[in-house]
Amino acid sequence: MSNIEAYIQALEASSNQINLVAELLEELSSYSVIKISEKRVLVAKAFFKLLQYCQKMYNGNVPNETIEEILRVFINIENMVSEITEEEDNSNMMIMRFLHELKMYNKGEKIFSINQDKYPIQYLELLLKELDSIYFVFEIKKDSEYIFPLHKMIVNVVENFKFIDNSIGLYQIRILQLAVKLFKDNIDEQKALKALKEKCNLKFIQYLSVNCEIIDTSDLLNYQKNGVMTFYDKNNGNILIRHRDKNYFIADYSTEKNIFVEKDHAGSIIGYFYEYQLNKNDQLTDYSDILKDEEGRKIFLNLIYNNSSYNVLLDKMIVKGNEGKYRLTNPFCFNDEFIIKGRLREKFGKCYQKNELLDALSNYRCSALKISTSNIMNRVSLGLGFLLLEREKIDINALKIDSFSEDDWFQIQLIKNWVMASSNPLDSLKFIITEWYRENEYCKNILSNRNHVNLQDHEIDVLDFYPLKSGVDWVFEILGYENQKDIYVLKGDVEEKDEGMYFLKINLGRSVYTKQLLKIINKEVLEIKFEDIEDCDQILEDQYSETYFVLYDSKNKKYATYDQKFLKVLSAFIDIQQKNELTLETVSKITKQMYSEIKKMMSLHQEALAEGNEKFFCDFDSQVYYRLIHNMLWSKVNFAKIDNYLNIFLGHQCLSFENINHDEKFMRTDSNTLYIPKDKRDCDSVLVRVYEKYLKSKRCRETNDLYDENIELKDGTYFHNENRINKIVFLCDNFENGSATIRMLKAYLDIEDVRDKSKLERAKQKCQKYYVLGKRECEIKISDIISKSNCSIEIHSFYGTSEGKKKIESFLEENNLKNCKISYRHEILSKSQRIKNDIEIIWPNKKEISCYTVIREFNMPKINAFPEAMLKDSRKAICMFVMKREL
Repeated sequence: MSNIEAYIQALEASSNQINLVAELLEELSSYSVIKISEKRVLVAKAFFKLLQYCQKMYNGNVPNETIEEILRVFINIENMVSEITEEEDNSNMMIMRFLHELKMYNKGEKIFSINQDKYPIQYLELLLKELDSIYFVFEIKKDSEYIFPLHKMIVNVVENFKFIDNSIGLYQIRILQLAVKLFKDNIDEQKALKALKEKCNLKFIQYLSVNCEIIDTSDLLNYQKNGVMTFYDKNNGNILIRHRDKNYFIADYSTEKNIFVEKDHAGSIIGYFYEYQLNKNDQLTDYSDILKDEEGRKIFLNLIYNNSSYNVLLDKMIVKGNEGKYRLTNPFCFNDEFIIKGRLREKFGKCYQKNELLDALSNYRCSALKISTSNIMNRVSLGLGFLLLEREKIDINALKIDSFSEDDWFQIQLIKNWVMASSNPLDSLKFIITEWYRENEYCKNILSNRNHVNLQDHEIDVLDFYPLKSGVDWVFEILGYENQKDIYVLKGDVEEKDEGMYFLKINLGRSVYTKQLLKIINKEVLEIKFEDIEDCDQILEDQYSETYFVLYDSKNKKYATYDQKFLKVLSAFIDIQQKNELTLETVSKITKQMYSEIKKMMSLHQEALAEGNEKFFCDFDSQVYYRLIHNMLWSKVNFAKIDNYLNIFLGHQCLSFENINHDEKFMRTDSNTLYIPKDKRDCDSVLVRVYEKYLKSKRCRETNDLYDENIELKDGTYFHNENRINKIVFLCDNFENGSATIRMLKAYLDIEDVRDKSKLERAKQKCQKYYVLGKRECEIKISDIISKSNCSIEIHSFYGTSEGKKKIESFLEENNLKNCKISYRHEILSKSQRIKNDIEIIWPNKKEISCYTVIREFNMPKINAFPEAMLKDSRKAICMFVMKREL
């Protein structure tokens, strides 16, 4: 990678680095004409990135000395624009050429003009958008004259009668945005804008000032797709909505006299606008703020489904009024054809069709619409609310969200309420069962199975239906059966005994489910005449099949058949429910405190668990619940085992490092001590992560880097950071029985052990290396530092055990290592013996268990209490913690 490419990467990756600006300017100044020509594409990119960097870092107020250096570099590189080929004509080169021609304009040469005849409109729109990110350049003056006189050009464009001709597009909007920004201090230039605004009634121009916002993404995607622009005047609390079509404004919110007309210079109508003032205490907010809690999620459902106003996924598209009442910033957005999702300062937004709302809000679907106050595990997903209302919009109040009973799953209650309030309950029921089975099909096989979907291998995905044991009584209730527990879904084969006389033969010994019925009626085979089956959907008379599904009322000895696809899916759904043991009674044993403890443990691995799963979860609680219910299903937890399951988690100690900066050893306070990490930086070990997150300086450059490898040798003794090394402290994140720490010491101190040769070799490869300052070929052994400087030694860990400490002390004595000390700040106390029996009950195949049970931040210890399957891949639904594969 060349120097200039490295600078470009640095500009893209960092912010507010003044030295970076100076270094790049110096680099570009040193380039010869030949080198500039050869690297013109990279030079243009680097210079443009540099201007954007300065604009952002100084908020437009770039120091004079920096401006002088920028101008000097520009003079050095600007002539390269004459060599641009068609393939190289990107946005960076376009900016360079534009600046060059603006500068030439001051010398009386012909200027590159902003006109649609010479350049394609897409090209101009891109140029105008990019200019906004470097507008400080156009304020630079020399002898009271602009170096880059964009002001003059914009005035000429705005005053041209062709500028507003038939319509207003992105081109005109970008020009006017620049004009308002550039003309803010010049009364004469402002006159051109004022004249245009008054002649054409373009009131939105006054909304382009610094105290106003266009509620859209930077690329104005909402305007491009829906033709609407929403402007917000922050100072006066005014909203202006503009659209080219008058019919857009048909609503109860306005009358004919509230809609105003825009015209071009010829008097032709080019658009319409509607303006209103916010109430005194109104605040603009966005969907992500509302969707942070249960109450807000219910409010959001009301907002979008009351009048099908879907296009609300931009910042500030929602008004929060007095007493927490919400309404839409643009009350006409129900007319928008597309949903635009994005932030006001994001360069690009994302566009969705109206029927893609669920996709647009995928990371909110697993979140809870409502959680029980008495049972933390009883909740219903927001995604299910979306799914049902997308299928059929009903009055939100009919869902009875605020009056759910604590005696049943909230999920079932929401479904039942929606089905019964829908226009066709039977069709709605068919939809529910089909979708629920489709989503939860992977639950029919618990363990890994290469040939079938299964719970163990299932990767995290959007989830509207939580996989809970809900039974099917509610299904039969909706179908009109009073004795729901006596109803069975049966599958039978068609047989013809006499000519034209058909029977359905059902073998009750086929499944666990039908065997329950077999015990009741004491009959293994049922034979049913077609004429005895109530044919609710005219299935038997309209079609012929070799098999049929029927509903059997075992109490009243009655049979009925419905749509076969529905009964087939219902049968498969029942099969999944039969295997599911996660009942409401079972999860009610999980108290809020227990749930909080498990959540706290999982939060130690929050970054790893979230990686790659951002599009499925909007908050960590949603992810905890998702993973916990899947892990419980996979672990086959039922009411008899739930206490054992919970004991395992609660029997663990959390090893968090958030307060490690209170430990003076880890803060490396003694200048005469060489602090040695247990392994080098590129091992991606726990200690490396701890250092980067909690110990490394964030406010300035690190001057005492734990992984600094440079050592000086002066007069036969060693120095680090110009201080004599009198002591060595080996730093560890934790030790339990001490074996790994002893292996680390052997590796660093060159103590051989033939019995542990292979592991010792791997430990040596992980060791931090040290070199003579300026001579990387001269490696320094730790044993040599100890010998030459007569150093004392300390092994210090943030967490440790008395057992491990004794073992390390014995090792030091055996190897005659004197003047050594072992210490740790916090003691690990949780032992596996307390939960060994629980582990055997829940995971009987778990063989190797550590002596201590800990949840270590960033990464689980290699030997722990959990099965590998729930640790090895954070993409899996059953994964609750992360154990990284060793390098």
